[in-house]
Amino acid sequence: MSNLLPEMSDLWLKTTNWQPNALQQSQFQQLYELVLKGNSQFNLTRITEPVEFWEKHLWDSLRGIAPILALEKQTIIDIGTGAGFPGLPIAIAMPDSTVTLVDSTRKKITFLDTVLADLRISNALTVTSRAEALGKLPSYSNTYDVATVRAVGSAAICAEYALPLVKPGGMVVLYRGNWTEEEQAALLNAIAPLNGEIEKKYLEEAFNSWFYLGKLGAFNAENLQVQDEGLDISYMNYDDRRADDSLMSLMHNMGAFEYQGTWARCWFDLGTSDAIALDILINCLIQLDKEYLPMEQLYIGGENADWTVEDSESRPEQSVYDYNN
Repeated sequence: MSNLLPEMSDLWLKTTNWQPNALQQSQFQQLYELVLKGNSQFNLTRITEPVEFWEKHLWDSLRGIAPILALEKQTIIDIGTGAGFPGLPIAIAMPDSTVTLVDSTRKKITFLDTVLADLRISNALTVTSRAEALGKLPSYSNTYDVATVRAVGSAAICAEYALPLVKPGGMVVLYRGNWTEEEQAALLNAIAPLNGEIEKKYLEEAFNSWFYLGKLGAFNAENLQVQDEGLDISYMNYDDRRADDSLMSLMHNMGAFEYQGTWARCWFDLGTSDAIALDILINCLIQLDKEYLPMEQLYIGGENADWTVEDSESRPEQSVYDYNN
């Protein structure tokens, strides 16, 4: 029996709008041979026949990420990678991106380290860990453009593993044989609370970044020299004396976020910051609304009638921004 993989160039192009070059085809062949060699020691896969290996390990791995195959400098994490699928074919097909191969079995990670060395794949690295543990670590949480999960568990469990790892606007690819209505319903139920937690992170990160800038005196309307110079600026001398002569513009405090139903609120003290601080905050939230976190209404100052403040002695007029208008 021949152990030579089929090239399938036309099928690659037709189904993924991509096809391997000579080096990548050679790496696929070497990968196939290394998997066959390591199979007896590590029990890597039952799929060993060349055409079936091409279809179920190579083509299937890349078909799932076909929309991003042409992108560069993506950060990708493959959860429960096992023998390296889909992570290894992705690393071969996307040499300008970085792929992290995660598995909890040390023996499989050892095998993958050997494969990476033998195939001279420099854009992939291995991690021995469970996905649920990685999602709690700052160096992995909200870090990746794409997370892939194949044959790890139910769709709901896969989503719970993957979503905490992707950054805002990132993508999770779940490799499944067949979808059932029951599995679809379970998946939606599972990601609903996860989406809520992720949305909270987006919102709190926006406010925290804004507050830190304000605390450092960034919102000083008396010193907007670049803005005053105009749009045609190509060179300017920055006047340090003007900055020194302007009044201090420092935000003082910001409270922790509180949540009730679909509402979120926090308290902040603008201190001596100028009103430009609120313009910048509103601009930020408008863009956040468009890109990541749909918002219906923003109240600044005063009190929200749908969520009253007990024992509030001060009820000033509030300004309202309506995102629907």
